[in-house]
Amino acid sequence: MKKIKLLLTLLLFSFVIFTACSDEEVTAPTQLDFDSPQFAIIDFNDLDQAVENLSLEKEMGMNPQFFNYSFLTLDGGLRAGNPNHNGNPWMQNFDLGKHLGRIFRVLNLTNDQKLQVRDLMKSYHDKNKLLVRKFHEANKAIVEQANIERKAILEQVKDGTLTRDTARPLLEEINKKTRETIAANPVSIEVKAELCTNNNALMDSIKNILNEDQIKKWDDFKSRMKSPC
Repeated sequence: MKKIKLLLTLLLFSFVIFTACSDEEVTAPTQLDFDSPQFAIIDFNDLDQAVENLSLEKEMGMNPQFFNYSFLTLDGGLRAGNPNHNGNPWMQNFDLGKHLGRIFRVLNLTNDQKLQVRDLMKSYHDKNKLLVRKFHEANKAIVEQANIERKAILEQVKDGTLTRDTARPLLEEINKKTRETIAANPVSIEVKAELCTNNNALMDSIKNILNEDQIKKWDDFKSRMKSPC
């Protein structure tokens, strides 16, 4: 009988411990990596910077990590000093003032707010991913034409008709003309407007889930962000 009582006591104790652990897991703070690229704001300046100038040494290109949106999986996050940025002009030049992880880190978000922020950012990037691809498809032929013109200049350098010093300003003129053509592309103008709409909607949605004290910090942060809209 004593053995049965002891066994029942042990079973009851195990159940209590298991229930407590389960409750702990449910109520445990939601962990978010605030350095994650998921918290980056994307605007038309990023599209512009992700189109990389041509030169004597290289063709004009459209940054693959940006235009295929794989920057979201970047190891180490979008932060200053990340060695994974090396060799990637868009990442090296990204304006960290547009990374919302900086403000989320100091807002002392509740677990529920963290989950809402995570979902808002996912929806935001799902929409912008389509716009980035739309821009890429609409402008890749313009970039290809720039590289055809570059090749013609390199042929002249190769046959001695042009010197490298004479060729450089001609290549810079191609860069300038190509960027103006991309900016004037009706699809580019449309994408820029839609990016601005998405950014403004995201900012409003985030503000709507904050309390009064958090809103003061949020508004201060937002006032210091550079906006191309």
